[in-house]
Amino acid sequence: MKVIFLQNVKNQGKIGDIKEVPDGYANNFLIKNKKAVYASPENVSKLHGQQNLEAKQAAKVLADAQQLKETLASPKTIVQFAEHVGPDGRLNGSVTAKEIADQLAKQYQLSVDKRKLDLSQPIKTVGLHEIPAKLHQKVSASIKVNISQLD
Repeated sequence: MKVIFLQNVKNQGKIGDIKEVPDGYANNFLIKNKKAVYASPENVSKLHGQQNLEAKQAAKVLADAQQLKETLASPKTIVQFAEHVGPDGRLNGSVTAKEIADQLAKQYQLSVDKRKLDLSQPIKTVGLHEIPAKLHQKVSASIKVNISQLD
């Protein structure tokens, strides 16, 4: 019997797979526990429609990430910070990934999740810094951050 898997089943199939399985296994386990449905023409066309929709949504997310990367790569896009500096030239505090994401939203209306910024340690020095960001599995960008001394 052909079934369409609705859940991942170990050693049998993954979500969306159409496979031939024994009738008893299909009826008594997969379908009964809602792990699969019969592979009727109606269910197969519904599956293909859902897969096409998911592909379109994934393409839109990728296009949005590409556009955000281009905006961040622009020489005009530099996140500005003015901080208090101690006598040794280091900041009295530090600039974190959350603050960078907040300032990016405030200054340029760009939304970047703080967890996507690859900032191993908070910034504690004055000057221009480039922070790598992983916007998507296939898209990485660099955010320019300029920290100046507060007068």
